Amino acid sequence: MDTAIKVLGAAFLVLAAFSGYLFVQSAVNYVNVTEANGLIENNIHFEEVRVHWTGVSTDEPRVVVVFNVTNAAKIAIVIITLEFSLYMDDRSDPTPLQEKLESILIGPGAMSIDRRSAPPLAPGEQRLYSVTVRVTPGTQAFTRFNQTDDGRFYPIVLPPKVVISFPDFDTTHLFYLDELYLDPRGVMRIG
Repeated sequence: MDTAIKVLGAAFLVLAAFSGYLFVQSAVNYVNVTEANGLIENNIHFEEVRVHWTGVSTDEPRVVVVFNVTNAAKIAIVIITLEFSLYMDDRSDPTPLQEKLESILIGPGAMSIDRRSAPPLAPGEQRLYSVTVRVTPGTQAFTRFNQTDDGRFYPIVLPPKVVISFPDFDTTHLFYLDELYLDPRGVMRIG
């Protein structure tokens, strides 16, 4: 009987130690995920917007919005969604921006990847993410797109929706960037 009590006591101690380890690990993971959610919002920015187009009205333009993401957290993250609407300012229209948004809309841009297949961004790693918006020739969006001032385009991207997740945790964090993209110098097309 003494042997059975000793084995049972040892098993109880092992179970208690394992439970304690799981509790501590869960708490650490919770803190790391919470920290990552807060840090990412200050570490994703617009890098640039490029206009790829030959200038020929029958060729399809592509507007590429590039985001710069740095993982300042202690755990790996994955970017699973970048979503926005692209506008092209008509500098000849003096209407305030908020009032003319509908008339300068080009269309949506989005990148969406399944969490399990998204490439992880390790702690301290930086990566550029490109999202392309195609503009179909002969459409109203194309007419709005093709409003240049001295050959320069004036793309506008309002604060985009961003969703992050984690390779090791099935949880997501959705937020909107605080900044919008608007370059007063304009963007020259790349042929």
